[in-house]
Amino acid sequence: MNFCACAALRASFAQGNVLLLPMSSFRHPVSLMKSGWRFACRMLLAAVFFALLPGLPGCGGGASTAPVPLAALDGTAAANPVATTTTAATTTTTITTTATTTTLPVAFGEGTRQTWESAWVFFPGMATRIRLRDIPNGQTYPVLIFMHGCAGMASQEHTNWGSLLASLGMVVVMPDSFARSGRPVNCDDLTEGGGPYPQVHEMRLEEIAYASQQIRMQTWYDGKHLLLMGYSEGAIAAVRTPLAGFRGVIATSWTCTHWNVPALHGIYLPLDTPILTLRHEDDSWFPSAALDGNCADHMAGRPDATSLVVPGLGHGTFHDASAREAVIAFVQHLLDIP
Repeated sequence: MNFCACAALRASFAQGNVLLLPMSSFRHPVSLMKSGWRFACRMLLAAVFFALLPGLPGCGGGASTAPVPLAALDGTAAANPVATTTTAATTTTTITTTATTTTLPVAFGEGTRQTWESAWVFFPGMATRIRLRDIPNGQTYPVLIFMHGCAGMASQEHTNWGSLLASLGMVVVMPDSFARSGRPVNCDDLTEGGGPYPQVHEMRLEEIAYASQQIRMQTWYDGKHLLLMGYSEGAIAAVRTPLAGFRGVIATSWTCTHWNVPALHGIYLPLDTPILTLRHEDDSWFPSAALDGNCADHMAGRPDATSLVVPGLGHGTFHDASAREAVIAFVQHLLDIP
């Protein structure tokens, strides 16, 4: 039985759904009859099947949908669950990431590894970006994962933030979501509007989870300072990830608000994760009333959360001195830099 079938069966059983397995599943075709004894036998066989299910090929133990501690991604745990939606199917499931190997887990979805391997890297003391393979060994660094916007990494906003953050002593890793084959563009720069591809938002969550896993296996990671930042579409992913253990999260150019799409509405980080959000007072990318809001509206119960609203019209925030200063202060605090 394949992984997807196992996951679906386990999910149905765990949720208490009534699942009537066709007798062909046991390779004993029997005509369906309404008599009570045959129904009882059928249910008994289903119960035995589920009891044996964890031992079947491709089926591990049950997975929780609770936030995943990043500390568990160091290889000490056999499996770490992440709630997401696979790109190979339209149904929501629970994926499991394994940290004992650098091979792409099947549950991450096709193309996720390519987003990591094609990442841009901004390195302390280097004037231009490099690739992951070019990171020098021999010293460890804090690391920040930067999730780019809906049109990719070409805009100067990405280069500006990457260079600034690297100047603070961090390795900035920017996975390339468009390294995926056939990855749709989920926005239109001309109309400044979002696109019709909701599955892209789930892809971005996968990219965060995979990058987090891979970074924890690198010799240049200091093992304790892993930060996350997202811009625009990347900021949506940054505040939606269920992963626990980030030293801090920065989200710029997003409102944390979508009244028509509950999955994109709010902040889903663990409450104790420090967060800084930045947005313009007037953002032409968010003209709809459905997007009218502020991340500050979703910060109740978060002891270390700050929202900065930049005056005026705009989308990117790097040009604003107060935004840059807020990011620098936030990062220095998280890195214990006096």
